[in-house]
Amino acid sequence: MTAPSSLHAETVDRLLTAIQAGEFAVGSVLPPERVLAQNLEISRNTLREAIRTLDNAGVVQIRGRSGTLVLPAAVSSSTALRARAEATGDHSPLDLMIARLAVEPVCAEHAALQHTEEDAQRIRAALADQAEAVREGADPFEPDLLFHTAVAAASRNPALAALQAQLAQMMHSTLWTELKGQARDDLNGAERYLAHHEHIAHAILDRDPRRAGQLMTSHLTDIETALHSQAKRRSEAPSSQPAHER
Repeated sequence: MTAPSSLHAETVDRLLTAIQAGEFAVGSVLPPERVLAQNLEISRNTLREAIRTLDNAGVVQIRGRSGTLVLPAAVSSSTALRARAEATGDHSPLDLMIARLAVEPVCAEHAALQHTEEDAQRIRAALADQAEAVREGADPFEPDLLFHTAVAAASRNPALAALQAQLAQMMHSTLWTELKGQARDDLNGAERYLAHHEHIAHAILDRDPRRAGQLMTSHLTDIETALHSQAKRRSEAPSSQPAHER
């Protein structure tokens, strides 16, 4: 995927900020392309690309000669996050969580049924590394991710492991790292997520697939809730100046 230009991402952000500030109300049509490009002091091509990104994210709807309509979803923090992610060439962390919830509980269930002693050792090692990082106040991102990778490998299902590996790669994006880090720093998230992993590991090693799947679902749902909270905060953060004056 080719990374979009910084000007493209900035234009998307400026338009989103203006919409969320009520400068372009839900149900209204954006000003004509020529006028809007002039107000933003950008080229019409740059504006078109930004509006196309907002259209893909469900913020606006391009209706040809009828103009570009601002949709009700435009004021949703999750929609705004999706637009900002696409503008920077990332995947929305909230979209990633939906995918993780579809894949990783199944990984945990099958890991409980299929894991070998070697798999168990990898799970324990990932937990030990994560516990050390949390204890020392270091960033536990990599051992946290390694735990989920070890669980997927323990499913002994190459298709599930490949899906989890793709999701893990997406979680190295800047937006995911920032949002997950903020969520982890709130309410002792690092300690809480470590405790979740310990409970999931116990269920897997006890060969209890139902509990392993349930605990993984609960863990991921907790993360998803925290990410929604962070996305809402980011969306509601006041801008220093109106979008058209930047």
